[in-house]
Amino acid sequence: MEATNHIKNPKPVADKLKELRLNREDLLAAVEAAVAAAAGVTANHANNAAGTYRYHEGTAMLRDRFVGENGWVKDSTKNIEAIFNPEIGVKVVFQNVDKACCEFHPPQPSTPKKSASKRCIETNNLFDLADIPLTFDARKQGKVRTYYLMVSENGEEVNAEISLVTGVTDSGLFDGFAERIFLSHPDWYSLVDQTENSSDGGDEDFSFEISRK
Repeated sequence: MEATNHIKNPKPVADKLKELRLNREDLLAAVEAAVAAAAGVTANHANNAAGTYRYHEGTAMLRDRFVGENGWVKDSTKNIEAIFNPEIGVKVVFQNVDKACCEFHPPQPSTPKKSASKRCIETNNLFDLADIPLTFDARKQGKVRTYYLMVSENGEEVNAEISLVTGVTDSGLFDGFAERIFLSHPDWYSLVDQTENSSDGGDEDFSFEISRK
């Protein structure tokens, strides 16, 4: 298995996202919407309510922020809800995971991936990422890179990354990553309750506050 390329520092992250026609601000807006939706869950909701709300609102905000700009369109191929850029062959899917942005722990989906997702992920291995041009008709060539916007919420700690998975186990877990692009990192900032520490000179562009019930 090839080593994963971890992209963690702000400048390389921004450069890579620009290459993918994405940006951290809008991706984090999707994270914020997802976490805010889950914050409304009470003890009387179904056990899977928090993850379901995160998924629906995260997906909706991805589309609100990106569709109609820079080639992005809404995509529901094979019932996988996503945004897709046919000009560069990149798809982005929202994904709840157990723990994001930990270099020593590969994030795992909250629920096992099914066959349609497995087939999408398998196409990530069909070509060398370095050889893919920035502009081509992805649908005709069958070369689509499926990235996952991975969001984890553990207590008051929220982290997010956008990563390219290369394999799925028989049990539906992620098995290998070509690259992991960290959108949040403990060394930079926390996505939750940053306003309490606003006097320490943190970057206000990457913080928001979630009110929980």
